[in-house]
Amino acid sequence: MTSDELLLFIALPLLVALIAIVTVAKLGSRKELPLETDDSDDVEDIISLLSEEGDEAIEVPSTAVTGDLSVRFDSSGKVYPWNPQTPSLLLFAEGHGIDVDSYCREGHCATCQTQLISGEVEYTQAPRVKVDPGHCLLCISMPKTDLVLAL
Repeated sequence: MTSDELLLFIALPLLVALIAIVTVAKLGSRKELPLETDDSDDVEDIISLLSEEGDEAIEVPSTAVTGDLSVRFDSSGKVYPWNPQTPSLLLFAEGHGIDVDSYCREGHCATCQTQLISGEVEYTQAPRVKVDPGHCLLCISMPKTDLVLAL
């Protein structure tokens, strides 16, 4: 094993652990998250733990509507009631089994940019990339109105 391979073998588990710790710190959760790196389902396990009912409430943007909103995924036709405790539309979609391309999960890369067929979103923080008109970054947005997403 070369030193580069050894570094990757050691760095990857540490990176996964760091991502989990930062995620928990941002959400204020005290749940233990799975940190094994030999399992490719770690992200799904973390999403599942963070979206379980009974989690502590997160801070919702001040102007976000928290009433009875729904999110429709146009490709599948599936409609789900919005849970205002969910931190983002990306986690909401993934929690309902909708595959979404994503990378940074913080509004830096636009990988999760999705077309809004109808409705309005509110960002939990300012996007750090240009968002195309009629689109949103799922990783840092929450619905203000009922939504139809081109997913």
